[in-house]
Amino acid sequence: SPNLAGDNFPSLGGARGGGSASSNPYAAANAHAKKLRGAAAPSPSAFPSLSSSNFPAPPAAAKKKGSVSSAFAPKKPPPMDNVLQFPPPSTSKGSSDIKEGLNTVESLKQELGSANYKKLKSLTKAFASGSKEPERYVDEAASLFDRGVTDKAFWE
Repeated sequence: SPNLAGDNFPSLGGARGGGSASSNPYAAANAHAKKLRGAAAPSPSAFPSLSSSNFPAPPAAAKKKGSVSSAFAPKKPPPMDNVLQFPPPSTSKGSSDIKEGLNTVESLKQELGSANYKKLKSLTKAFASGSKEPERYVDEAASLFDRGVTDKAFWE
């Protein structure tokens, strides 16, 4: 039967002092370590699956790229060709929305004339592509109307 006496469990605060077994709480661990050190180290043939021929060569150490200056370099904006496209207008409201839009375009063509309408169209394309500043777009678009920003057609 196992010895469950208090001095058999030194780490749990078993009896201290007195006998040689209780004077060194690590006596058993030290004895086991001596036993292991005394044994001959196993040969590589004892573990054939760990032979070096089964393992590929380690990869070459990758150089750490970058430096402090590259860490603070301005980041490139994301490409615009991966931006989600809006779906086409739904036809649930009917074609009245489309007709209203076409009527607005026709009234702009009549108000501005063919040449100024084409200028407005190209200004709008430039603004939509990001090559024209918003303030400049408004100023140039307003200049195409007779009374500028005070023209009622400008706001339609």
